[in-house]
Amino acid sequence: MTEYIEREALIEFVKQNTPDINGETTIECVERAIRIYPAADVVEVRHGKWIEDHEFFKCSECGYLTDYRFSNFCPDCGAKMDGKLCNEMTPEEAIKTIQVAVAEVEWNYPLEYAIAFEAAINALEKQIAKKPIDIGTTVLTWGLCPECKGELKKLGGKPNRLFEGTAYCPDCGQALDWRETE
Repeated sequence: MTEYIEREALIEFVKQNTPDINGETTIECVERAIRIYPAADVVEVRHGKWIEDHEFFKCSECGYLTDYRFSNFCPDCGAKMDGKLCNEMTPEEAIKTIQVAVAEVEWNYPLEYAIAFEAAINALEKQIAKKPIDIGTTVLTWGLCPECKGELKKLGGKPNRLFEGTAYCPDCGQALDWRETE
C-alpha cells in the first residue's frame, strides 16, 4: 500500500528525534526516524469526467449513470470530475494526429503503413456519432444509418432500419446520435 507523509512535518520530527553522534546525524538514525513517522491520512484522487450517453451522463471511471452532470464528484466511485483523464484523445484529435504524421513522412514509409493509416482513420471516423437519416416516427422512432443507409443487410428487400437508442449501426459499426437538433 502506498503511504504518504507531510514533508515539513517529517523534517521537524527528524530534527527533534534524531540523536547526534559526534556532532553528526547518521543515515541509520534518519532512516529509523522516517520509518517510525506516521503516514499522512490521505486518499488517492481518481479523476474522471461525465460522458454524454443519450439523455444521461456516465462516469468515465465506473460507468455510473445520472441525469445530472454538473456534480463535481461521482456519487458512486468518488472520482473527481475535472476531466483530467490520462491518454485520452477524441476520435477527431486522433484523426488529425494521424493525418499530420502521414503528411510528415508521406514519401518515406511502406505501402502497408499507408493502408494501416487509412484503415485507422476510417475506424476512428465511425466512432464520431452521426445523425440517422430518413427518420420516421410511426409507433417507434427509427432511421437509417448515415453511412451504409441500411443497404448492407437488407431485410425483405428493404433497408435495415435502426430504432431510436441504438448506439451503433449493427451492419457497419457507425456511431449514431439520436439527440434532437435545435
